[in-house]
Amino acid sequence: MKKQELLINATDGFKYLRYAKYSCIIIVIAVLAVFFYQEAAAGSMEKAFTSSPVVTLGFILAAVNLYVYYGLNDIQQDLINQQNAVYCKRRLIGLAVFEGIFLNAVTIGLSFAAIKRNFNPVQLSKEKVRNQLIDSGKKNRLILDGIILGLFAILYYTIFAVTV
Repeated sequence: MKKQELLINATDGFKYLRYAKYSCIIIVIAVLAVFFYQEAAAGSMEKAFTSSPVVTLGFILAAVNLYVYYGLNDIQQDLINQQNAVYCKRRLIGLAVFEGIFLNAVTIGLSFAAIKRNFNPVQLSKEKVRNQLIDSGKKNRLILDGIILGLFAILYYTIFAVTV
């Protein structure tokens, strides 16, 4: 199945993907604002990290959102170039699920709106999807996304459980 059969609407410039990318950047900016506030209150960077676990958890969230931002950017570039539609859809679902683990509702909603807006609800067999992912060479990237974001989730919730 070719890219053109899966893609519905490319004329809007994939605006929901752009909005999801913007929401990731807004979260990073908000985390940096909280950090600078904590640093000003604590007096030094070391005291800001050790006195409040919110700063540490915030930096983990910022790193996750930067990773998701670059993932969404990669997806948008592939869709603009009319490449790897199955990979883009699977990766977008995966990034949205991991954003759900970190409770980022805005990015989840925008990611699923992009899926609904830009892809047909075509049901492909698991063999076809697997073969297309292997042929495009992108299966390893999906596995790497899962490993990296899974490790971020483990780190985040471990620190959260220890500090609460």
